[in-house]
Amino acid sequence: MPTWVSQILKPVLCKKSIPSYLLIEVEGFDKSEWHIDGWYYGGTLYNSTDALYTAWKLGKITKTLPNKGGHWTDPEPEVEGIPGRDLSSAFLVQPFGPRVEVDVTQNYIRWMGWEFYLSFSQVVSLSLFDIRFRGDRILYELSFQEALAHYAGASPALASQLFLDTLFGFGVNAYELVPGYDCPAYSTYLPIKWYRNGKFFERKNAICVFEAVSDHLLQRHTAGSKVTASKNSYLVVRTVSTVGNYDYTVR
Repeated sequence: MPTWVSQILKPVLCKKSIPSYLLIEVEGFDKSEWHIDGWYYGGTLYNSTDALYTAWKLGKITKTLPNKGGHWTDPEPEVEGIPGRDLSSAFLVQPFGPRVEVDVTQNYIRWMGWEFYLSFSQVVSLSLFDIRFRGDRILYELSFQEALAHYAGASPALASQLFLDTLFGFGVNAYELVPGYDCPAYSTYLPIKWYRNGKFFERKNAICVFEAVSDHLLQRHTAGSKVTASKNSYLVVRTVSTVGNYDYTVR
């Protein structure tokens, strides 16, 4: 079966090593029957080693330079002259106290006729169970199952690369949330616990529960001299898992 393998072109072809890919035809367990079907470099597929070498001899191969960091990669570039930049942005407040009931010992939540239980797994992280409204069950389970990160690009490695990120564990990679950023400061924060390799682990403030209100109304209507309006409030249960270079916000 043909298999793409990452390879480095050694100084035989150039003064410095350059990354490339070769396509190897693997037929059985006898190495003598294996052969190279092609090379890929710089956006070009060469159907043999001789074709690659000939292209290099003719000066048709341009060395691919690495991407180097610079000022343009700064996460917070310095920008001057923007009025109000030194002030804090708007934030949510809860002046009359919470309407959310959270039983920390049972991981049970009740809000505006809704009620459910929280569960945590080191593989898929947060799950909701026995979701009811006014006593009637709506869902038995609502949980995250998988996150597939499928790469793309011209090179064979990127074009065929994908990750099933539950392999790394969403639960064990759920970290403490930042009040006022990940969740409003008035949120109820819950810990996560798991068991691995004969030990118990606990991470505080990894789940937050809070009521928020949208910037638009749920409904409004003007009739004559009267206006009816309803706030668009909603309940949020949130956790964030950092898997490699991805941050997954589950809510």
